Amino acid sequence: MKISKLVKLGIIVLGLAIVTRANAVNALTTKLYDGSLNTAFSAQGWFSNIPTSAIQTVSNGVTILDTTNNDGLQAGYARFGVPFGNRTTGYTIRLDIQVLLENHTSSGTADKNADGIADRAGFSIIALGSDRKGVELGFWVSDTTITDRIWAQNDGAQKPPPVGTRFTHTEGTSFNPNDNLTRYDLSFFNSTYSLYTKGDYNSPILTGTIRDYQNEGSPYIVPNFLFIGDNTTSASGSFKVATIEVSNTPIIPVPFEFSPAIGSLGLGVWGLVKYLKK
Repeated sequence: MKISKLVKLGIIVLGLAIVTRANAVNALTTKLYDGSLNTAFSAQGWFSNIPTSAIQTVSNGVTILDTTNNDGLQAGYARFGVPFGNRTTGYTIRLDIQVLLENHTSSGTADKNADGIADRAGFSIIALGSDRKGVELGFWVSDTTITDRIWAQNDGAQKPPPVGTRFTHTEGTSFNPNDNLTRYDLSFFNSTYSLYTKGDYNSPILTGTIRDYQNEGSPYIVPNFLFIGDNTTSASGSFKVATIEVSNTPIIPVPFEFSPAIGSLGLGVWGLVKYLKK
């Protein structure tokens, strides 16, 4: 019995809808911090480290944390048990943040491997997945030596001095985190991380390989871990944060990675086009 063209077309369209619907259903977004509540991080499930000399302000839908009183201050917010999932299926962290002030030059101790480029930042993000691998990103307002303003910390068996690569400056971007409260999407998929801004997913502003910092010990041996703040005594900063969310869906950095759902959808569309041509 022959199947009419209309029925065939309906089957193809239904198949595409199933693939698309399955991808949407599987997407899960979890709010980790909601500034609109006007409550501190500690009231929203975070561990807070706020020394006496650090200044925390919670108002008008944001939290501001300031460590510029002293380079020796370390302060920030840590979240344990973040539902990242795994890098095979991928996940994305969304952060609405602005780096207000930052200094990594006044202490004179930020260049750890003596290559003329600082290796510490007054504001950092650490994101470690279920396998304890991920990336640490440093944020600068400016630097007199290099145009990088957001950059990744390298990993390695040792850290300087005198030798080693762990926690030294590696790939970076000149994107300025000081201008405005900006949406960042930090996406992980397979062996790659990618950082997007302002909802523009055509291409990341920064991308690189997943790092393994476990040789450093805690907190880099903690799975599903997220930190934002000033985690060094060689720099200081002030930052504003409005929202932090995590989604179990990656942003696919085409053409370097392949998503089965997107691939299936693409094949379906190709099949539909071929059929309509007949």
